[in-house]
Amino acid sequence: MRLFQQDQTADPAVADYEQLFAFNLEKMAANNNCVTANWFSPRAVVGQVGGFDARHKSGGDTEMSKRIARSHDIVFAPDVVVAHPARRSRSELLSKERRYVGGRWQGERQIGTARWVRIFAIEMAARSKRTLLSRLGLGRKLALVAMALQIYGLQLSELRRLVNGGTPTRD
Repeated sequence: MRLFQQDQTADPAVADYEQLFAFNLEKMAANNNCVTANWFSPRAVVGQVGGFDARHKSGGDTEMSKRIARSHDIVFAPDVVVAHPARRSRSELLSKERRYVGGRWQGERQIGTARWVRIFAIEMAARSKRTLLSRLGLGRKLALVAMALQIYGLQLSELRRLVNGGTPTRD
């Protein structure tokens, strides 16, 4: 997946963030997972497993790829490149992250609130570490660590809303 900025007004920190964290497709395929942004399969395969479940606010592609993996191989093709626009703004990125939390909650809410907090903390720490080890300049690294912290706060806020009876949103 090759990310590109849609216009000159796009926030470069958002593009940096997505480039580092949005699509680790080889790892995903190794875990029988893929995303619809670069999904290639015969339509019949999707039909055989009952199609895409649109009730998911996020992660429907993950759920469907798991069903497909029961009878078909999920294969990473490094020679196939798909251009995908990076989000333009921090608010777009945060909206995506909120939706992602809701999708994960739909699929695994039974794991408990404390475990969710731990998972989100581990992910935030891993993102910060990966950022600090990247080849980005210091200013860009600091901006991404700050963004990782902001996303962690959003995740906790959305988790609290869901635990208190809220429903996942797709905004």
